[in-house]
Amino acid sequence: MKFAYGVLAVVLISGSLPALSASEKKITINVNNQTVEGYLNNTSIANQVYRMLPFKVSLVSMGVREKYGDLPQQVIGSGPSVKRFHQGDIGYWAPGNQIAFYYYDDGSYIPEPGVVIIGHFDQEGKSIVGDSKSSSLYLSR
Repeated sequence: MKFAYGVLAVVLISGSLPALSASEKKITINVNNQTVEGYLNNTSIANQVYRMLPFKVSLVSMGVREKYGDLPQQVIGSGPSVKRFHQGDIGYWAPGNQIAFYYYDDGSYIPEPGVVIIGHFDQEGKSIVGDSKSSSLYLSR
């Protein structure tokens, strides 16, 4: 199995999103005219991505677990990285400066340097992102 380096990963969680804290920023993910709600956390990387909004992402499918694509601008800096994602997480992979949407937790590990979790999106996104044959999505505030 290939691994996508430089991926901003979005992994789906079970159920709907919890109430946002004052530091979290709501986002909207649109795929094939269907909308998924999500949020970005209050980290340097997430804040940089939020300032880029709105933008379109051309998607590449990574097996049955994620779709990812390039960010429109370079992100500066780093953050704490993890080797595992959870369904519903949004993460960032620095080497490729990409965004990915994790819609299924297949137990895979992320290769070095790991992925920085920068947010989440809701359960509905699993079917909208995962089942979609779309080659792009649109992120906005």
